[in-house]
Amino acid sequence: MKHYFLICLGLLCLCTGCAGIAHAEEFPGESPEEFVDAPAEMDFLKPGNLQEIPADSESLEDSEPEAEIFPDPEPEFSESPENPEIPEYSEIPETVPVNPLRERVNSLNSENFETMYLIDENQVLSESVRETYGNILAQQNVYLLITDHLDGFAPGEFAKNYHQALLENFENSENFNSIFILINNDTYQDTFHVSGDYATEFYAEQLRIALLQATPALVEGRYEDALEILCNLL
Repeated sequence: MKHYFLICLGLLCLCTGCAGIAHAEEFPGESPEEFVDAPAEMDFLKPGNLQEIPADSESLEDSEPEAEIFPDPEPEFSESPENPEIPEYSEIPETVPVNPLRERVNSLNSENFETMYLIDENQVLSESVRETYGNILAQQNVYLLITDHLDGFAPGEFAKNYHQALLENFENSENFNSIFILINNDTYQDTFHVSGDYATEFYAEQLRIALLQATPALVEGRYEDALEILCNLL
């Protein structure tokens, strides 16, 4: 009986060992859970799979392009006549403003000395009157213009430009101390312009009074009487 029990026990052990081998051979590729690799989603963390993360596309689109920088142009120069190897910088010529009434004054007939002091564009004076009062005005350094066209200028601006153009045109720069009287038949606002020693309040007041007293004669067309008043008060 004892021998029979041992034989059964040996057979039982034999069957148990075969089952364990068969179970191991049925799953040959599996390893214990603690040795299983990390999920595939984490492969990019491995040293061999490190990749550079691209910049945000929207931030790249919003960024403004860098301004293109151009170098400053080099100054123009010419070679020095004394030493061709040394550059000589060219000077920029100064621009002199042109008197807007210079051409108009240039068209005057300056053959007669008196005509440059008494200018009768409207031809309202006789030749004898122009000669007589032209001499008087020349002795006092007074220019007088009778005109009905101010070229669009205001009376004061016209008087200033015309006075300066007279001095430039007739080369009377040395005669800078002078008076210009405008008998304005355009807008009917007579005025004057003074320069040099005459540019004082005293002469300005004398000219206002003279024009005020001569106005009635000018309105009535009595130019000779008006000239007499102006010459006596200056």
